[in-house]
Amino acid sequence: MEIFAAFDKIRLMKKTLQKTFGYAFSGIKILFLREWKFWLYSIISIILIFLALICNFHRLEMIILIAMIGLVWAAEAINTIIEMYFDYYYPEQKKETQILKDASAAFVLICVITASIVGILLFYSYVK
Repeated sequence: MEIFAAFDKIRLMKKTLQKTFGYAFSGIKILFLREWKFWLYSIISIILIFLALICNFHRLEMIILIAMIGLVWAAEAINTIIEMYFDYYYPEQKKETQILKDASAAFVLICVITASIVGILLFYSYVK
């Protein structure tokens, strides 16, 4: 009987994981449909990873590059979520919510600048 209970728990965990990942991929789809920047980030990410492979990046350099790409993607996702939230729940309060939306956009800009500097430092030794 205990074996069957364990299998039931595994089935339940599998269904929960499938649901969770389903929601996550649905969210990614929404981000791509709503924000053109995600398409741009995809193209830039593919190019950077391709260039890193051509330059024969070491493992640590590749980890840092992927972390920076993930940082920018995550920042843009958070920014999009904040914008969607305020546009949906407070459409009439544009002036008040604009400050928060600007701060959120500044967060993305800081992440992009940081990732760009790190990227330049990573690629610099391979280009000179």
